This record gives sequence, C-alpha cells and structure tokens, in this order.
Amino acid sequence: MPFLNFGYTGDRLFPVSKSDADFEFRAWVNYSTSIDRVVTISSSKDFGFAGKLLEIRKNTFTRSKTDNTTFKQINIVPRSGFEGFIAKADSLKLLEEKDQVAEGFTPALHSPFSLYVIEIKKNGKVNQFRFNTYFPGSKEPVEDKYQRIQKLIAEEFQFDVYPNK
Repeated sequence: MPFLNFGYTGDRLFPVSKSDADFEFRAWVNYSTSIDRVVTISSSKDFGFAGKLLEIRKNTFTRSKTDNTTFKQINIVPRSGFEGFIAKADSLKLLEEKDQVAEGFTPALHSPFSLYVIEIKKNGKVNQFRFNTYFPGSKEPVEDKYQRIQKLIAEEFQFDVYPNK
C-alpha cells in the first residue's frame, strides 16, 4: 500500500495550530551558527508521545555555488520524560507569553546571540512568540521569563551548539 494515513502530531513539520495532538511544543532555535534546530514534543490520547529534533544545516561554501543544505531528523525524549517536560512547560505559562519587546534586547553586530521562536498548543489553544538571548556568547541576562525558557530547552535537550559533521 503506497499511502500512509496518519493523524498529525509532532511527527511531521506542519503548523502546530493544525496539529491533532492534545499538547504540542515546538522550539525553533538558532545559536548564531549555520544550524537551525527545531525541537517538537507532542502528546495525544490517540497517538501517544512523540519527540523529534530536526537539524537544518545551511552549507553553501562550495566553489560551484551549489546548495548543500542538509536535514537530519532524530527521535528524542526530554531528559525529564514527556510528562515531566509537559509539566515544566505548563509551569512557564507559555500560552500567555508575548514576543520580546525590542528595547529588552539589543544585540551587538559583532557578538553571537540566539534566536528562539516558540509555538505551543494545549487543548486547542495556540500561542507563538519569539525572543533573543545572548547565549552562546556572553552571560548578559535578558528578561527572566525568556531565560527560564532557554534554560528549559538547554536542560531537556542537550545538543551540541557547534557539532562536528
């Protein structure tokens, strides 16, 4: 049978707002490198728990100017388990969070900084917001609420900031 019938949870990179999952968390993360990471955690009564890490490695440094972008997707489990992660995400009140105010973060052009775009869906309610931090460069603080989200992602999904190929 050449067709795959599935309910959409975190298995595919579709909009979180269209997910059939009861809970879905997605973090788009860039640490001032050529690698964008997309972490997706979902929970559904029908399909259970799912965790995916997608790494998009932009690499156009060839003489022929061909696009050598690569994609790697792996299954992941949060360090504290799926239920533990969902409880921690709930405690941060991500469904109520807003985009970072421009005055709250002014990156220097010569220093690395990180960009986060967070999407969350719980019981039909959806939210999306974005913020920047100084990680992995300096340890200058940003607003506490954003540091807590950054810390959650760093602790639960320990991936190399600058991985080898």
